[in-house]
This record gives sequence, structure tokens and C-alpha cells, in this order.
Amino acid sequence: AKSNTPSPLWTDPDMAAQFRLRRVLAHVAAAVVTARGVAVGCAEAAKSEWNPSWDGAVGARTKHHLVLVRHGQYVYGKTDKERKLTELGREQARETGKRLADLEAKGVIPPIKYILYSTMTRATETYEIISEELGPCQGGPSAEKDKLRDIKPSDLIREGPVCKPVPPHPTWNPTPEEFKKANDRVEKGFKEIIKRAPPSEDTEYTTLLVCHGNVIRYFALKALQLPPERWLSLAVYNASITFLKVNPDGGVSCRGLGDVGHFSPDKITYG
Repeated sequence: AKSNTPSPLWTDPDMAAQFRLRRVLAHVAAAVVTARGVAVGCAEAAKSEWNPSWDGAVGARTKHHLVLVRHGQYVYGKTDKERKLTELGREQARETGKRLADLEAKGVIPPIKYILYSTMTRATETYEIISEELGPCQGGPSAEKDKLRDIKPSDLIREGPVCKPVPPHPTWNPTPEEFKKANDRVEKGFKEIIKRAPPSEDTEYTTLLVCHGNVIRYFALKALQLPPERWLSLAVYNASITFLKVNPDGGVSCRGLGDVGHFSPDKITYG
């Protein structure tokens, strides 16, 4: 039979007082933790608010589309000149060029008015093959088509350690100086390239960038106002296509990241 004798805890005034005090302290601690969590949550929410003036642009009248293409597969070498496209890399570049030409001709993307390509060998070779497939710009009077493409090489979109990744890579560890040098360069590139259309543009157009995986991932995250330090958590295949759209109000959308749907499985590579 159960004993009817009360527990000593409730019969000893000192022990009962200590128990009540512990309960009060536990509730206070829980309240502090909750308040701290709410404060942190509010701070994170504030950080995640969209900044419509992110590019400082004014007077945009149309949408600016950006197509970012990674170079094709290449041969690993000690110098940049040795890092040329493999035969497969050249095939990848050609198929991507055909894909872009088809998308442009069918109006899926607006006319490619501007082209920037990295001055590194593998990216330059990729651009040269893509340009053969693109031909004259689709859209506008035929006599003016060749004038519609503004093509320039760019050192700003060369490959490099764009910023220190979070989480860090287990074996790849550039120096702080190397990170800073590359980040200063790609940040300048981002500000000059990824932005709203200037007031002089009155119809939708596309800027094509032929560059590198680190740059593409960094640009995509920055444009979406997501932490750029997470770039290493993303991946884009060789000769893949990434689509961004910048609206006149500053809104940005990513229509595709590292798309290789135009390749057969045997032509999909990463390195």
C-alpha cells in the first residue's frame, strides 16, 4: 500500500523555499533565452530585408538580362596559357553557343547586346567558339545587327579566390592577401556589370558573360542579396548557363543556375 506520509520536501520550509526559488530562476533563465532568440531573429530578419537601392541606379526603363557562362573543360597546367580547352571542352562551348543562339532567335532571351569575356585562356577560347555560333545579333534591322553587339575582354571577371568561403574548404586555403586582392577585383566587376539598365536603354536586352565558376557563383549570390561567402556551397558545370534578370525597380531573379540541359550526360563535366 502507498504511504500517506507527505514528502519531506513539502514539510521542510527551507527545502520548499529553495525549490520555489529554483523554479523562479528557471523561468527567468528561459525568458532570457527566449528574448535573446527573438532579438537575434529580429536582427537576422533585418539583415534579410531587400535593399531596392543595392546598385545605386536611377531612371531604369527596362529589364536587364544577364547570361553567365562558365568556360568549357580544360587541361590543367602550370600557366594560364597551358590551361586550354580539351576537345570535349570545345564541344561543350559549341553546344552552348548553339543553345544561346536558339534562345535568342526564339525570343526566350532578349537580344545579346553586350558580351564580356574573361581574359584567361580557357574563357577566351570558350567565348570565341560561342561567338561563331551566335553570329549577328538577333533582332533589329539586318543592316544594324553587327552594331548591336558590344564585345570586350575583361580582367575583372578572371578566376580567383573571390572571398573566403563559409564553411571553409578543408584543403584549399589561399592567404588573406590573396582573398582580398581577388575580392576587390570581382567586387568592382559586380558593380560595373550586375546592375539595372541605364536610362539610355529603352528595350529589354541581354549581357553575356563568359567567365568562371567562382565568379558566377559569387555574382549570383550577391545579386540575390544572399551571403556571398556561401559561394562554395554552389556548383556550376563546365559551359553551363546561369540566367539573371534585373528589373527596373531593382528586383532580381535567377531563372537558372548552372544549366546543362542542352548536353547529353556524357558531356557533363565539372573540372
